Amino acid sequence: MKQSPNSAHGFEFHEDTLKRMIRRHLLLLTIFALGGLLLTQFQNCGPQQMNSYQQSSSSPSNGGQVRIVDQFNKVDLQFISENVQIYDEAGETSLSGFCDRTRTGSVLRWAIYSGDRNEPPLMEGQSQCSMGQFAVELKGLETVVCGVDHLIVAEGSWGGVASSHFSRRCQPLVSELIDPPEGSPHGTVCTLEFSYVTDQAKGPCMQVCYRDDKLTFASPVDENRCSSLAAQLTGP
Repeated sequence: MKQSPNSAHGFEFHEDTLKRMIRRHLLLLTIFALGGLLLTQFQNCGPQQMNSYQQSSSSPSNGGQVRIVDQFNKVDLQFISENVQIYDEAGETSLSGFCDRTRTGSVLRWAIYSGDRNEPPLMEGQSQCSMGQFAVELKGLETVVCGVDHLIVAEGSWGGVASSHFSRRCQPLVSELIDPPEGSPHGTVCTLEFSYVTDQAKGPCMQVCYRDDKLTFASPVDENRCSSLAAQLTGP
């Protein structure tokens, strides 16, 4: 039987359609394959980026910060400074420290001694650990003898013990306010002080800076800078 022209045309039409469908499926399969390959590469890069971050965190450039945080997390009870000098005219100030974060709300008892701990304390009181920090509020400092080293001991109710030393600076013969060095923290107050020479290494003329009534900087300067201050002692 002879095939009609219409039947031949229909066969060619179906053949072209089939070819287009095959090409389309091949294209989709290729896209999916490439997408899967790219996704695999991206996942492989993930841990490498994390490792590089971890390596940079332990590098010498910021290793100090990591150690500080690590030490802070391990602190049981500790004053921030081992030795503090307090402004001679300050009537009160505070000495701060770190405590174990898990001890938040725990009571700390503190006492101040001018000599051996076997002697009665000059002052005593209570503080509290709060979110890894504590502060000892010192009042009545005008009754503390200047230039004498004092021991402060804090004891946590959980058994932790910390100690520090502080002294009240003696008032200079004469002083005047000066501008703090550039870049000093807000609240820094600096003075030029003239005193009798008690320490040859320091000399009579000193530049000192305080913040929150605690000494942050002290350095001898040329005596000529204190000439006007010395003149005030002798009068016109």
